[in-house]
Amino acid sequence: MPETNPFITLLKSEHTAILKIFLEIDKIKSLEAIKAKVHELVSITVNHLKKEDEILYPALSGSKNEEIKKIGDLFSGTIKPYTKQFILVTQEIQSSQVLNDQLLEKYHDLRDKIKSRITIEENVLYSAYCTIKTV
Repeated sequence: MPETNPFITLLKSEHTAILKIFLEIDKIKSLEAIKAKVHELVSITVNHLKKEDEILYPALSGSKNEEIKKIGDLFSGTIKPYTKQFILVTQEIQSSQVLNDQLLEKYHDLRDKIKSRITIEENVLYSAYCTIKTV
């Protein structure tokens, strides 16, 4: 059984918090309450991404194992469109006066992409990190 890595445990707990906020937003009908939850989501996500950018991706990209290096480079490169979409959608929600179908569709698309990314990170990226940090 692999050792538990405290850094990965922290990242996974942040994923859990992000997913919980998505569930809470999905139940809310009030735009102001959604804005408050989106503010919370932004705070957690920005700090989470910073940890990945400063610690996780450099460790993977710097690995002597070519396969792990490729994984790190791939994930590092593919997060940029997610980040851009995240910023655009959350800013649009925060500045919106009306929660219309178009904005909800953008939010749902973002939510679904992030949920999928979380699953992939936890099953591929974090496992790769643990292999280089336990050797």
